[in-house]
Amino acid sequence: MFYLLEKLILYSPIIIFVLSYILKLFWLRFSIFIDELISGVKIKIFSHILFWSIVSYIYWVCNQYEILLFQTRDNNLDLVSLVSLVLTIWTSYGIYIGFLQFMAGYDNKENGTYLGYHKMDFLTKSNVWYHLTNCWEFFGSLLLSIVIPIIVKSNTSVDIRYQYIWQAIVGFLLILFVFLLKFSLKVVKITIFINKNTDRGLKEVIKSDIENRYNKYFNKLIKQKFSYGARESYFRQVKMDLSNIDNNTDKIIFLNVVYFANSSSKIIDKIEGYKEWDIFHYKSFIKEKYDLISHNNCEDDKLISFAISLFKLDVQIFDKLIKKDIRWIEIDNSFESLGITRKKEVLGVEYNTKVRRPGINWYEYSKINNIHFCMFEILAEMAQNKLAISQLVNLIQERFSQNVSRGSYWETNNTDKLFVFEKSISDSSLLISKENFKRIEKIDVFYSSTSPEIESISGTSNIYFSLHSNIIKIDFHFKNGGQYYVKRNEIRDYYNEYEEKVWNILFDKYENSDNLSDVFLPNLKEPEKILYSFGGRDEIVIRDYDNKLGYSRICFKYLTDNFDYVDSSTSNFTNLLEIVKTMSVNYRGAFALYQLLYPENRNWDSSVESYIEILSEVLPPRKEERKKIYNDMVSIITEIEYGKSLGSEVLGKVFKTRDIELFDDDFLKDFKEIPKLKLIVVQSILSTNTYGFRRVELQDEREKKDLVEQYIRGLSITPKLFPSYTDNKTLNSSMSEFLLKNMELLNSYDFGQLPLSSILLFEKLLHWKWWGENKHNEQEFMVNLIKEEVVSGYKYSLDGSLLKFFTLKLTEDQGNQYLRIVNDKDFKKEFKFALLKHLNRNQLTLDTYLDGIADELKKYDSVMIGIYEKELIKKEVEKIIFENYLSLE
Repeated sequence: MFYLLEKLILYSPIIIFVLSYILKLFWLRFSIFIDELISGVKIKIFSHILFWSIVSYIYWVCNQYEILLFQTRDNNLDLVSLVSLVLTIWTSYGIYIGFLQFMAGYDNKENGTYLGYHKMDFLTKSNVWYHLTNCWEFFGSLLLSIVIPIIVKSNTSVDIRYQYIWQAIVGFLLILFVFLLKFSLKVVKITIFINKNTDRGLKEVIKSDIENRYNKYFNKLIKQKFSYGARESYFRQVKMDLSNIDNNTDKIIFLNVVYFANSSSKIIDKIEGYKEWDIFHYKSFIKEKYDLISHNNCEDDKLISFAISLFKLDVQIFDKLIKKDIRWIEIDNSFESLGITRKKEVLGVEYNTKVRRPGINWYEYSKINNIHFCMFEILAEMAQNKLAISQLVNLIQERFSQNVSRGSYWETNNTDKLFVFEKSISDSSLLISKENFKRIEKIDVFYSSTSPEIESISGTSNIYFSLHSNIIKIDFHFKNGGQYYVKRNEIRDYYNEYEEKVWNILFDKYENSDNLSDVFLPNLKEPEKILYSFGGRDEIVIRDYDNKLGYSRICFKYLTDNFDYVDSSTSNFTNLLEIVKTMSVNYRGAFALYQLLYPENRNWDSSVESYIEILSEVLPPRKEERKKIYNDMVSIITEIEYGKSLGSEVLGKVFKTRDIELFDDDFLKDFKEIPKLKLIVVQSILSTNTYGFRRVELQDEREKKDLVEQYIRGLSITPKLFPSYTDNKTLNSSMSEFLLKNMELLNSYDFGQLPLSSILLFEKLLHWKWWGENKHNEQEFMVNLIKEEVVSGYKYSLDGSLLKFFTLKLTEDQGNQYLRIVNDKDFKKEFKFALLKHLNRNQLTLDTYLDGIADELKKYDSVMIGIYEKELIKKEVEKIIFENYLSLE
């Protein structure tokens, strides 16, 4: 037995070396274990152990087998030879020191560092043999290698064990040199790889070292339950390591290694039992983690991609934690009774109300309570371009597609169908039979807020309770001791709130963008309607794969909550219109209809044309389908607060009366608040009778005048709706007929306040309408508009746009009526002084005045003026300006 033990000790170095090499080569986990075992501060301790192990082993072998390299009793002991041997060993270490000088001076600015580590420095710090040369034992060995032979030479009676010690020391120095030589060759090889940028293996080792180190830091965080001090220490270390990294790509790699070091399942197992304040501390840690990431270079697309990947991991963790325990979404609060004065009864049964009140730390909790949104908000701040924003959009779509189970709004512990209610509706209604209600002794209602309170309605045989979204729980206490509850699914509310908030962030980005090419909005697939037949009846099933209906509901709410009315005067109207177009058909049409019939806005502008275009697109050609989608739009409008000002009854009449032929005061009694011209246009779009005729007959002079003025404005503002040529469609034939009967209600001042383009197009419309008639002439009408007979001749009113209009009529080719008046001396005089007054008041030159007219008309092909025509007009104006009218007084 002793012999076997002796042999085992003798061959143990070889066995250990071969076995460890094989294990490191074929078993990665053993290699990681060894790296962790001798990493950091431990490597210095291990170097001391290694020294004494080698020296002790050689000493034991020499002593056990009486191995002597020289005889001390030999008077001819050659001390010089021994010293020469030692000096030779020392010289070898001199070569090693030279190699160290090379390592210290090595500088490869491009590839010499990685993740904040200087590669040469990392190689030396991770090598135990290098650390051995820095130990006091190494320097003591060098000294003893010289001192012991001198002692032996001077005193031959010295104990033989001194010889064994010297041999052990020399053996250690030789072994150490061999491994240092191996280390040097390894460094040379890696240096070549570094210069060629092919040192992938070394980079993996560095990453492994960082991962191991931060695993320990994170485990320490968990033990201290993410306390403020622990978080501060952790992030101080992360910031310090990041500050040592210059390359942005390396920073992302470093953060990737640090934050993905732990698997989600391990984290969940360790933190799922956290108490209230522990949950708060962990959420604070997550927020601080994303804050740190966002403070790096946000313009790097790789950084936002990394942050999104991390977001997915953290969301996965929180989703599982929330599913296991609702405390992960609850805030610091308590329930407070409203007091005896608020107690009520339902058919003799008392019910008590309790309202959730925020705790003293509510404000701190509120910032991170919806941690999903908290993380997303930081990501949204980082997203600065279209690619990054598109990644966020995809992130939301993946989360809230139809394939993700969203759960019901309500749940109950009642299994015998004592309560009847629709669980999938947010504002539901709970039914209890009166017979069962008599068994109830007391009811406790828990609210998230006091408004609205629960309402009860007593029917013939049932009692109905309204289940509003602010109700958290209703406890029914029965006389037999039973207790049942109906409870709000706060987890669904939590995710609904998150979904709404994240979309609103992206809507804000889109709305405020100065360049739409820098932002991104989703192009969601329209829901599919599939008809199934069951037992002789048809059932329509809607498949909304992209959750476009949910998205549209949020989008519609965002637009109506933030903007009373969205027209061309609204800041970034084009952006908002693009947001509108991303909604589903029903919501898109509902928003357009709501804007067109909105009572508070009677202005006619270009937005009307945009909304009519949207409304026309969503309305199907068949009457039955058109009615169905219109009713859907009405339902959407009446759900919002401002939609109630229109009301489903009024909106229903808009559709029902769309084909009534007479549009008079009696007809308008039901639509007092709706702008009249918009009502006429909307009904013409809703109607399928394209070429019918509607007589517009109003008694009120003011109303008629307003309608005429709005229509003339519309000729230029919305030319697609009101073309200035003959059009036999219902809308244009009706309105043009009304115009011809009532246009004389507008005087020259009223016309002067209209856009120049509208007056010119109005003139063309008259031309088309009166073509071939001898008694009517558009030129005569326009001249008579400004012409007034006085004692001394004629007076001309040239206000606003009419001055510009007659400026364009100064050339010879405008017609006989215009030629006759522009040659009239009274007209020239009035025109000259009106024009000079206008130029002076607006600080214009004649050129800038004419350029302004040209710019105003450039988008209207039928009335725009060319460069040559502008020069002719300028010459005619100059003739009038420079003509002397003093002699005419």
